[in-house]
Amino acid sequence: MTRIKSSKDINTFIQDFLDSCILKGLAHKTTKSYYQCLTLFAKYLEDEKLITTVDRVNKQIVEEYLEFTKQRGKYSYVADEKSLKINNQ
Repeated sequence: MTRIKSSKDINTFIQDFLDSCILKGLAHKTTKSYYQCLTLFAKYLEDEKLITTVDRVNKQIVEEYLEFTKQRGKYSYVADEKSLKINNQ
């Protein structure tokens, strides 16, 4: 089966994934954690790679992000600057 990549906005895929998690009955805390991780990844893609659609994401980009988080820390990116003060990052 050939997988067709879509040019849908990354945030649409994130929401689809989260909806699936809710339908599966995953814990709220788990779903929230997935949301935070995926949102940070999406922000990295947009800011560092100028990527806003999933059709441009590949294994190399994901590996670069993982290396980026190892070097700079998971919270190098935040979705909202106010959360730095709230979460003591």
